[in-house]
Amino acid sequence: MIFFPIMVAGLLVVVAAMWANLDFLNEKLLRAKPPLCAPPYEVAWLPWKPGLVEFARNEERIVWLQFASDWDMTGHVNEKRVFSDDDLLQTLAKHRVFSIKADHTNLDEEITKELKKYGRFSIPTNLIFPADPEKEMIVLPELLTPEIVMAALNQAAGR
Repeated sequence: MIFFPIMVAGLLVVVAAMWANLDFLNEKLLRAKPPLCAPPYEVAWLPWKPGLVEFARNEERIVWLQFASDWDMTGHVNEKRVFSDDDLLQTLAKHRVFSIKADHTNLDEEITKELKKYGRFSIPTNLIFPADPEKEMIVLPELLTPEIVMAALNQAAGR
């Protein structure tokens, strides 16, 4: 019974920290005019945090949520293949894609729950969420090509 007040206090601290962080993101990133992927076209991955996907979608941004890990070789191959393609990087910049990476290297339990929330159970998992929060997410295959990702981004943009 003594742990309950401690848990409630801890939860309040976490909620306050998240609120402050989301306010920072809103001011500094989401309302920024320049894209998050700018010349020389490098993807600026934000670390996943609970509520970040929903927050970005409420701002009507296309979201790329990538579940990755250091030990996943398929993910490393995808990164080399996809992020070396200038057309794809320009597409990310054009659509101002909000890129979030959930690093599952240490088998984080919160990230496992997030994977399950989307009906996924393996790494790598790449999900594209359209800017319209009413539209369904797009699940990318495990092996990616620039063409697959560009098609999903254009679909998410409504093109």
